[in-house]
Amino acid sequence: MLNDPFSCSSISDGQYKVTMNLIELGMASPEILTFKRRLYEIGREDREFEKICSLDEHVFKYLSESIFPIADKINNSKKARVMIIFGNPAINSVVKGLFFYERQDGNRHQLWGKLEKAGLLLKEIRGKVCNRGIEANRIKETILKGSTSPDYLLGLTTFYSFPTPVKPPKKEDSTKWRYGDVDGAETLFRAILPSLRQKEISRLADYDFGKGAIWVCTQKSSYDCLLNIEDNSEILYSKLVYWPIRGPGSGGDDLRKILDNYI
Repeated sequence: MLNDPFSCSSISDGQYKVTMNLIELGMASPEILTFKRRLYEIGREDREFEKICSLDEHVFKYLSESIFPIADKINNSKKARVMIIFGNPAINSVVKGLFFYERQDGNRHQLWGKLEKAGLLLKEIRGKVCNRGIEANRIKETILKGSTSPDYLLGLTTFYSFPTPVKPPKKEDSTKWRYGDVDGAETLFRAILPSLRQKEISRLADYDFGKGAIWVCTQKSSYDCLLNIEDNSEILYSKLVYWPIRGPGSGGDDLRKILDNYI
């Protein structure tokens, strides 16, 4: 949108560019100095960060990711559309080209196995492929073609568009990582968080795929935010549900039960 302080390009191959005018979003000059320092610290936590973002005075740009079936590939005879809303992207995933590209140890991320158990991803898509790049391309292609499942159309996006480092799994290492995951995004944008949330919610509402879909939030804070917005006239989901990505209730079977309850 012209002159919008928060704008997103069209999605291409699962990625899009966000342009933010920090001043017009409400960030004061002293807060921009803090913002710049925090960006530097994020870059120290993940050296690939500089590949996907830039700051020109108060205009901030970065790459993010959302992936949905191509419009002419959508089969409306399937049971439902399912739009999974993660907390925010990982820098590694944006650089490599797909959500949850791999774990920090280089192995498969357990998310994809969970989606298989939930009936959202056919097992033969990944098969026995051990190459993360080949596997990621297979998953991406089937999402774009709307062929991840005979029952559901699958789309993936995030509540916050800003990518952050992934915190290490060991608690003793986490003190070195101040900007990992959703907490990192909220820390960076703390000065303008209410206005940023409104912009991100509008972005979600603008996705054609999400209209009439089941919105599955993997972060409780994102779910609560969407559930409690005062004016939800633009939010056209059929159902809004919470499925934790970690901990109790985070299994693929749990997600399958959630979806079964709304079909």
